[in-house]
Amino acid sequence: STQIHIPRATPEARVRYAGMPRILRTRVTGVVHHVISRFVDRSWQLAGDEERDGYLHRLGHALARSDWTLLGYGLMSSHVHLVLESGSGSLESWTKSAHSRMARWLNHRHGRLGPVFADRPFAEALAPDRVPYVLAYVHNNPVRARRVEWAGATSWTSHRAYLGLDPSRARLCVQRGLALCGYADDAEGRSRFDDWVRACAEEQPERGNRIALYCYDSNAIISDALEALAQARRYGEEIN
Repeated sequence: STQIHIPRATPEARVRYAGMPRILRTRVTGVVHHVISRFVDRSWQLAGDEERDGYLHRLGHALARSDWTLLGYGLMSSHVHLVLESGSGSLESWTKSAHSRMARWLNHRHGRLGPVFADRPFAEALAPDRVPYVLAYVHNNPVRARRVEWAGATSWTSHRAYLGLDPSRARLCVQRGLALCGYADDAEGRSRFDDWVRACAEEQPERGNRIALYCYDSNAIISDALEALAQARRYGEEIN
């Protein structure tokens, strides 16, 4: 049987992974962030490969002018997940450029006017032991949405680049992402990372179940879990 390397994580880290916690604002260099950007009215702005390619092109152009490092992405139809390691600049130093250029392109493409992205991005700083869980979460987004059965079966996320099946896009640094998850940048390390992502999808198919599984005897953690459950229900309404 395949041996899966499971990165260590505290109970609190697992609960927080399960349900999209509060925003933790920081400007410290070298901190990994999970950034979520949603489109206005939850509209399907990324309807096909051309739109997703357009977003990655503009994201890479913006990141080239910053010192933030892209570690992973998930480009869903109505929202975008990014995992990045912070640099010395602010989050807005690259999001404003990437998203304003993308909004203009989409509006021109579809003959529309008005905002495309809903408010500012949600940005959460991650503890180091949460990084593997969040990268798996992002790569499994199409699996949870029932678009595919395996994260590597779609180009909507950076998972295929992690496995060496597709080239890296938008200045994605697979080597750094693998290292932060505890894997080597070689064939064995990539295979073990794939096993880890598959295990997250198979063992934790429902967000509510993950929350229940990782609730421990701590009022603070249970409070976070209840908050996460409410957000999970809203998420379920969004994708169904």
